[in-house]
Amino acid sequence: PPPKLPTVDEVRKAIPPHCFEKNLVKSISYLVQDLLILAGLYLILPYVEQYLGWIGYLAWCWAFGICGSALFVVGHDCGHGSFSEYEWVNDLCGHIAHAPILAPFWPWQKSHRQHHQVS
Repeated sequence: PPPKLPTVDEVRKAIPPHCFEKNLVKSISYLVQDLLILAGLYLILPYVEQYLGWIGYLAWCWAFGICGSALFVVGHDCGHGSFSEYEWVNDLCGHIAHAPILAPFWPWQKSHRQHHQVS
């Protein structure tokens, strides 16, 4: 027989309480870090293929994908309200995080809430 999986409540109780505390400075530092990395990637793009060839371009695409995923996660946290205690900060930072990856924040947030209502 398959092992018994823990319930959601059991998993939540196993996570230390400080993990559920919102820390605006830490949240913004993640957003700024991801945006700076993305800006750096954009700045080096003209030189990547020229000096590193197609292998360099593939590596650049991989790095951009990782950074884009990180920005999506920050925006996702904003959409759930776990980025900050303040709704306006969540909305602003959600827009900032999702804009570079061309994911409109409010439509995504609305459809994501609907997703959570049915799944």
